[in-house]
This record gives sequence, structure tokens and C-alpha cells, in this order.
Amino acid sequence: MGNVCDNCPDDYNPNQKDNDLDGLGDICDPDDDNDTILDDGDGNGTPGDNPCTGGTTEDCDDNCPNTPNPDQQDSDGDGFGNSCDFCVGNGAYDNDEDELCDGDDNCPETPNGSDLGTCVKTKAGMVVSYRVGDPKEFITCTSDADCEASGGTCQKEQGDYNANGIGDACECYMDCNDSGAGDGKVTGSDLGVLKGEYGKFDCSELDPCYADGNEDSKVTGGDLSLLKNEYGRFDCPACN
Repeated sequence: MGNVCDNCPDDYNPNQKDNDLDGLGDICDPDDDNDTILDDGDGNGTPGDNPCTGGTTEDCDDNCPNTPNPDQQDSDGDGFGNSCDFCVGNGAYDNDEDELCDGDDNCPETPNGSDLGTCVKTKAGMVVSYRVGDPKEFITCTSDADCEASGGTCQKEQGDYNANGIGDACECYMDCNDSGAGDGKVTGSDLGVLKGEYGKFDCSELDPCYADGNEDSKVTGGDLSLLKNEYGRFDCPACN
């Protein structure tokens, strides 16, 4: 591209992105949103590594580099300014729109906040989410009435029945086993583990049963019911 029409003639930027439309491409513009707070306000060469907090506007980096916010207000102190922070808490994004930032959400992809939740039911002594329809999908809910037809209740408020840090709304009880130790899915390999251990009644810490999904020290029909409920899931969160 000729220099006459290149908005960053000394820097490589083939997409010519210019967020604030000031004629300077973002890659060479020290203030991408023209709010007078520099992207690299502390001048250490790394924009964004020292975001302004508490209303500070000097010697710190713009906490919303692409959104004008000269006051740099950051009510929750997470390093993302109010003007570009879409939720309260750790982080700026709320992928499941349950008003909890992903960094503080024990199910960041499945709603389980204070107002928006996911339908769950009790199976084999555990609280589990379930899918309905074709293709199978979880049921998003705001009250128990949304779940009554499918025999469930609406779980909100970050419910975590087994207190392992993963919310009931998204946990896969049958994924964490020696077939992949949390490979993010429940498939035939998990079924194979269960078949190999089925009927074992003496699971212990020294001799664990990897298919003991309901943690009752045995592998029985209860664990099979959990596997059937989760079979085909490819969205399991990482095991703790």
C-alpha cells in the first residue's frame, strides 16, 4: 500500500483498522479512542498491563482503549472501565448473560446467576442439568415454572451440590476418569470405563473407581443413569 493512503506508514497494518477514525491506524495510534488517556499511559511499552483503577488517569494505561472514558471509572476494580465492562466482578465479559463475569462464574457458559438459571433435577443422589429436544439443549429458566414440564427445578445462585468449584448447571460427573481424565466430553470411552468397573462396591482412595460419578464408593445403575444423562456432551468444564 502506498504511503499516501497508509494510516500507519511505518508499521505493518494491512487491515488499516482505525477505531477512532482520526486517520491514525490503531497499531500506531497512542490513543485509539481519543479520550486523552494513552493506551500505554505508563510508557513501559506494553499497553494494558497497568490499567487505570480508582479513577486514576495518569501514569496508567487506558482501561477501555477502544471506548472513550476520560474519567477511567472502574467500579468493580477489575481493570476494565465501566464504559467497556459488561458485568460486575472479575473480568469484562459474561458469555452466558447471567450477570456474573466469567472470571467469577462457576459455569461461565451456562446460566446460573441470581436471576437467570438452568433447569436441573436430582439423579442418583446428585443435582444435574439435563438437555431436551433435538438437537438436545439445556433449558434456560427464570423460575421453577420454566422447568416443571420436564420434571426439573430452576437452579440459580451458582449452585454446586458437591462443592467442587464447578456449578451443577454445567458439570459432567462422568467425564473425570482414566479414559481421558477430563477430556471435555462424555462418549464411548467413558462408557467403557463404567463397564469395566460396573458392580464394584469397594471403591476407595487407595483403589478408586473412575466411574463412580455420584461418589458413593460403588459403580452401579446410578452411575449408569448419570452417564446416560450426559452422553454426547462435548462441553464439559475442566475437572478439578
